[in-house]
Amino acid sequence: MSDVKVTPRGARRRSETDERIVTSVLAIIQESGLRGVTVEAVTSRSGVAKTTVYRRYKDRFELLAGVLEQLSPIPEYRRIGSSRAGLVALLTDIQAVFEERVGLRAVGQLLASDEDLTRGWRDRVVSPRLAAMRQFFADGVRDGTFEPELDYDVVVELVTGGMVVCDAMRGEVPDDWAETVVSILWPMIHRTRPTSDGR
Repeated sequence: MSDVKVTPRGARRRSETDERIVTSVLAIIQESGLRGVTVEAVTSRSGVAKTTVYRRYKDRFELLAGVLEQLSPIPEYRRIGSSRAGLVALLTDIQAVFEERVGLRAVGQLLASDEDLTRGWRDRVVSPRLAAMRQFFADGVRDGTFEPELDYDVVVELVTGGMVVCDAMRGEVPDDWAETVVSILWPMIHRTRPTSDGR
C-alpha cells in the first residue's frame, strides 16, 4: 500500500489561488506600499476573479490581514556568535527578509506609521528582525566582544535607516551591502580593551 498522499484537485487549485493572491499583494506593497493594496489592484495583478477574492476577504483590510497570516512564521533566530561573520550573516538575512516580504521602501513607512492597517505588518515582519539585531548586540556586550558604552538602539536605527536610504538612492541594495556596513561598523563596536575580568 502506497503512503503517497493525493491532494484533491479543488484543494490544490485553492492553494494555487491563495498563492497568487499573496504574491500579488506582496508585489503591490513593494511597489506602492500598503495603501496601494486594493481588491481591484490584486485581481488585476493576480488574474484571480474579483468574486473569488471577495469570497475570501470582505474588503482590503481583511485581505491585508489574511495575507499577513499566510506569511511563513517568524523564524527562530539561532544564537549567532558575537563575531564579525555573525553580524554579516544577521544583516544579510534581515536585508533579504525586508526585500522579499515588504520591500525596503515600505519598511520606512511601516516604522513611521501607527495606523491599525500597518501595525500588524510592522509587528509581525519588521520589529522581530530589529529585536534580533538588538539581541545580537546585547549578547556581544555581555560576553565582552562589544563596547558597552555605545547606544546600540542608535546603531540599529543607523543600520536599518541606511538600508532603506541605500535602496531609495540607488534603486537597490547591493549584494555586498552587509559586508560593507560591517567593515565600517566593526572597528567602532568591537571591544579591544580587556574587561574587568581580564577578557
